[in-house]
Amino acid sequence: MEMMGLSSRDLIAAVLLLALIPILGVQAGEIMTLAGVADPVLGNLPDALQFTYSIPDQRSFPAAYRLTPLNVGSSLPLTWTVAAEGTWFAAAPFDGATYASFWITPTTFSTGTVAVYTGVVTVTVTAPAGTGGSPHCIDLRLQVVDDSFSPVYLPLLANGFPPFPDDPYYGSQWALEKVGAPQAWAQSRGRGVLVAVLDTGVDLDHPDLASKVRDDIDWDFVDGDGVADDEHGHGTHVAGIVAAATDNGLGVAGMGWEATLLPIRVVGPGGADSLALAEAISYTVGHGASVINLSVGSQTVCPTVVQDAVNYAHARDVVLIAAAGNDGTGAGSFPANCYYVLGVAATTSDDARAGFSNFGTHVTIAAPGSAIYSTALGGGYETRSGTSMATPYVAGLAALVRARYPGYTSAEVVSAILDNAVDLGTAGWDPYYGCGRIDAAKTLSVGAHDSAFPVCLQGGIGQWDEDGGDAGGAVSDAPFVPGEVIVAFRPGTSDRAVQAALRLGISAEYLPRLGVWRLRVPVGQERAILAQLLADPAVEYAELNYVVFVQ
Repeated sequence: MEMMGLSSRDLIAAVLLLALIPILGVQAGEIMTLAGVADPVLGNLPDALQFTYSIPDQRSFPAAYRLTPLNVGSSLPLTWTVAAEGTWFAAAPFDGATYASFWITPTTFSTGTVAVYTGVVTVTVTAPAGTGGSPHCIDLRLQVVDDSFSPVYLPLLANGFPPFPDDPYYGSQWALEKVGAPQAWAQSRGRGVLVAVLDTGVDLDHPDLASKVRDDIDWDFVDGDGVADDEHGHGTHVAGIVAAATDNGLGVAGMGWEATLLPIRVVGPGGADSLALAEAISYTVGHGASVINLSVGSQTVCPTVVQDAVNYAHARDVVLIAAAGNDGTGAGSFPANCYYVLGVAATTSDDARAGFSNFGTHVTIAAPGSAIYSTALGGGYETRSGTSMATPYVAGLAALVRARYPGYTSAEVVSAILDNAVDLGTAGWDPYYGCGRIDAAKTLSVGAHDSAFPVCLQGGIGQWDEDGGDAGGAVSDAPFVPGEVIVAFRPGTSDRAVQAALRLGISAEYLPRLGVWRLRVPVGQERAILAQLLADPAVEYAELNYVVFVQ
């Protein structure tokens, strides 16, 4: 068996030498637990641990990544950083003080000093000299318990080392490495999770998407038929980011790897109206989607008819994610500013805010959204930028969380994503990055906080105010459908109210899925009739039928 520093194509193997087992005090594969002990400390490590392994040449690994190993009994997980150059690695807290140094020879893992520290620890692993360009990976899971012996469990290169898909354009997808997707995929690939993409539709014949779409329940709310085929390209690009067929030797990889896509066409040449958006949300919930991607928006407050649909989805534990907008201003945008919706800002490859990305209280989280390579209309691939591209990375991550933690409520999924994000900008929540840029690896490793409400948002931020504060945004001159007003009547009054509207020459169409009426009114009189309706005690709410566009 070849040792580190020599080229090898052997299968990855990781075994602890039998002679080592007495030193460790555990059997290979045994999970150590110790009840009634305070947070463990890293200390009294054995002077030498030996293991044997080989590394294949054909497998590529990233230059650096971070994961969280198991630390039994502690609420403060160890955090590992792995790099690909140098000749040593060290354990140290985040303040930089080194408590123990470690080095690697072809067969020996050794400690030079005793390390004693309680808290978060960063371990940096770098390759020894003389590897000759051969790829390498060291995937150590440290499990430290505080007893007189302090055993350390090292299942080297065993279950859970990061998978790197064979999609030929994976190297062009910088965002997946940035958010730690390979380390997340070692824990979950989104199997069994249905993600609805409410957009311009999806290229149902795209070779990197055809196997992933539910074309038996897709729906076109623009043409009113059961074929949500894309005529624009935006939705196809978004769908590929969420869950393109991955590790299939073709095209690109999807964040949600094994998640399934439900294509919903809501955006036509003139955009999508709030009625269609609300109906589409309700439809996808009824057809089993547990994550909804909304890469659309309009600069106005969240219409009540849309908020009602969001409330319906939220009550059924569906996670909704929407684009924050691409105007580079503090303008609010719905549906990102609706209650219970994650508003997503866009970041660049160096973790800066993309210049086009909107900011404000409707921003909850950030994700890569600049120069994103994904599927294109007609079976090809292309680069696009926008908060629309950032949103599906969060949707794909939500799918990974749902598969990894199937018992989670939507609030716990949100907590896992927000409370494990990489904090950028001002400490804590801020209007440019929200709770920070998503960290898929940490999200999957650590999971949700104990609180039912995300720690990052406690105290109230925009539409996530625990006390029911302002949902963000402002009534504006946002475009609306000419000649239409949406109205909901109070129980027991709708028949009388609708009859009165008909006598005034206004036609009314009832939409049972939403429980509202679509009133057809003279073009140019929408706001005047809206004001009359709002003054009527029989009216629960009335609003214009706002138009949303892709972001």
